[in-house]
Amino acid sequence: GINSNVFGNGLQANGPAVLFDLNMPPTSVVMSPVDNFKTQLCNTLSCGIANTIPELPVGFETSWVLYGGVGITDTMYRWGALMQQMYNTKKMHDIQLTKLGYYTDNGAYYYVGGWHNPPFAGSFSSVMLELQKEAPASAPISYFQLDAWWYNLGSVDGLCPCVANPDPLASLFPGGLQKIHKELGGKVALDLYATEYCE
Repeated sequence: GINSNVFGNGLQANGPAVLFDLNMPPTSVVMSPVDNFKTQLCNTLSCGIANTIPELPVGFETSWVLYGGVGITDTMYRWGALMQQMYNTKKMHDIQLTKLGYYTDNGAYYYVGGWHNPPFAGSFSSVMLELQKEAPASAPISYFQLDAWWYNLGSVDGLCPCVANPDPLASLFPGGLQKIHKELGGKVALDLYATEYCE
């Protein structure tokens, strides 16, 4: 069995929750929704409908899976294979898993919370060009992840932020995404991240 005294928190997110102990190799458990993925949250051992969902339709049903194994990576791969089998899908090529990219997600150096303070002045387009220029030829930046705060944000029923307009803020991206994509040589992917769109 799993000793609750040494059980680690693992990954806490609104994707699968990964729990593991301190043994080597670790006993691992993956807990995730099987359907209705956008409505669910999974945080350590608390899983359920997100509190940002104001109501559910009559007859709403959802399912969860608890998948155990030995070793974190192996258990995640096996859980993924089970999910692919359930939905009759195959793994797709993903540039984010095979190439070097630059993230502006929570905690990144160029993050919305610190962007407005010196020395983060000017446009983010200029920063992207400088980052690409400074990257070594042996490890070029293949994509930029642009998080939700680079866009015009709104809210759904005043509860959670959402992207009101997928065009980025003009002050940070003069000329829009097409211009910066062209300036980056047309070969760098732009990953437009958003948890929700307002409509």
